[in-house]
Amino acid sequence: MLKNYTLQAKLALLIITLSLSFFTASSGQSFRFGYLFAPGATIGGEYAMPATVNDSLSFDLARYRAQLTIPLKTKVKTDLNFDKLKKLDFSGVDLKARQDFLMFNYGQRYPGFEGFATDNQNIHTVSVGYTGISAGLRKGIWIYSANIYLAESAESFGTGFRPNALLYGVRVRLNNLKFIYFYGAGAVYNFGQFLPVPIFGFTNKIGKNLRLTAILPVQVSLSYKLSKTFKVEQINTLSGFNPVYVTAASQMNFRHVKSNITFLMKLDKGFSASLEGGYSWWRGLNVYDKPFHFQSDFDMKPAPYLSLNINYNLGRGLLESKLEGVD
Repeated sequence: MLKNYTLQAKLALLIITLSLSFFTASSGQSFRFGYLFAPGATIGGEYAMPATVNDSLSFDLARYRAQLTIPLKTKVKTDLNFDKLKKLDFSGVDLKARQDFLMFNYGQRYPGFEGFATDNQNIHTVSVGYTGISAGLRKGIWIYSANIYLAESAESFGTGFRPNALLYGVRVRLNNLKFIYFYGAGAVYNFGQFLPVPIFGFTNKIGKNLRLTAILPVQVSLSYKLSKTFKVEQINTLSGFNPVYVTAASQMNFRHVKSNITFLMKLDKGFSASLEGGYSWWRGLNVYDKPFHFQSDFDMKPAPYLSLNINYNLGRGLLESKLEGVD
């Protein structure tokens, strides 16, 4: 009993004090990823090169975002008392930790429609989200989150409040520090569509500096730590709910899969940077002429893209991960 408790206590203390890096989940709000479990601020931009839709149409996309993650409260407690410690009686002892975050995200998208019977728009996205992390020796680790976000253009703004939402809850299980798995459920609400999403994933240390992570059905990544300040990742991410044309009565969403190589570097005084380059494929534009009513879609050819993000870390969290918000 004492041996098992000691192992669990070490794992819990590592979670509490060393910021375990493992969880990524995603959505384009669409389950997709930013610096979620570490208090901080992030700014970034991305550009996807023009790609043909057919012989006469092409599409490109530039976007920029800023995100702020603020810790609301952190609590650590144990019910171990002096009498039990003196008797080495660890039965019924629990060690608990909890941390809550509030996230704000603002972004702009500049889609380019060449040959379409539509004007180019500047899409503004705003989101507010809450994320909670609860860890204990007895009940394990739980992560839960609720996010509300808007995507509006000059044409749609002021014509009605049309919030979108992302919800998820995840149970994390760890028997050792090499292999950690998690499972749960999420849901996306976007322009009248409700999509439940099962979540299952794992992270596995398969070498001294090599780690494989999967968050199904949205992301698979392989990371290699070259040094304490430099890491390389190969990431594949599905992103499905990205409005690129919005009016009072219709919406066009852009969906794609991104496969990339990402270079992450820790800089001085709390700053870090990531440079991401890769290919956007399985791309398409889905058009809805009213909520719940799918009208048409356009498939397009793959295209390269490039992304740069700068993050300023305001402190350590119970867990840390590079997650993208609604951008």
